[in-house]
Amino acid sequence: MSIGEIPSKGTSKFTLSYTLGAKEKNNELPLLPTEEKLKKLQANALKGTLIISQDDKDIAKFRLDSSQ
Repeated sequence: MSIGEIPSKGTSKFTLSYTLGAKEKNNELPLLPTEEKLKKLQANALKGTLIISQDDKDIAKFRLDSSQ
């Protein structure tokens, strides 16, 4: 995902959203995962790190499972 510039001495807010699949078969998206896989995804959704990169260099990292 790409966004505009974040001010160097300020804050910005952005929202990440995901489409996990379609309820009905189509040519644009794969079908939704099974209920079991959706529960596993939900249980692990915040066990990761958001990495902000600029010019192919990581400039910030935020753990998703904490309030950092």
